[in-house]
Amino acid sequence: MTAINLAVQPARRAAYLISDCAFTTPDGRLDRIAGKIISFERFPCAIGMTGNLDLAALGRALLALDARNLRTLLLGLPQALSRALGDTLAMHTGMSEGWGMLKVAAWDARRKRPAGYLIATDAQAAEAVLGPEWGAYQVAECSSAHGTHEHISDLLGRPCQLEDAATFDPHVHGYALIAAQRQRGSLNITPGISDYPFRIGGEAELTEVTRRGVRVWGVGTFPDKIGERINPQLAPA
Repeated sequence: MTAINLAVQPARRAAYLISDCAFTTPDGRLDRIAGKIISFERFPCAIGMTGNLDLAALGRALLALDARNLRTLLLGLPQALSRALGDTLAMHTGMSEGWGMLKVAAWDARRKRPAGYLIATDAQAAEAVLGPEWGAYQVAECSSAHGTHEHISDLLGRPCQLEDAATFDPHVHGYALIAAQRQRGSLNITPGISDYPFRIGGEAELTEVTRRGVRVWGVGTFPDKIGERINPQLAPA
């Protein structure tokens, strides 16, 4: 699992993805530290993923769509997600099942406002985040989505909402959110992954999408070492 948080903030005229940068091996060891967000040049949009999808497989599937705008991207996302999952399973010997969820931050040029979308390969995952009316491979518009199972107010210890610019500033509070999710660990719901829960870390990255395009900032680092298991007790206070 990973931490990919989606926040659409109309007051700031922006949509955000707040993510960690840790890639781990099945037994929980840190394999590499790198960005997890795919962005688009033709129109302002960025996509983050959770689950056990392969990032390169997802990138190839999105490139094959040749989306010219946000509308064509959203129409093609179910096909791209299905292809990415199939390619992931084919690449990894012994992996017979998998799942993934995409979180999309975009600028809707037609409606002239920021927007966020979710789509999952697994009906239970979609229902847990979006409600019982959503199933697998359905694109849903939403204002916020969390990278772990706890509410942001519980994670940060104060009343706040991801979509509320008055209580949550991604530039100021993004690192604290990832740090809190790092401490809590992850749900063990990804096939092929061991029970070791701590997989969030490396660095914290903020991706901002506005009508002007996509910008990315590093908002903090963690003292994790390549080849070692993530230890949340090493997180700075």
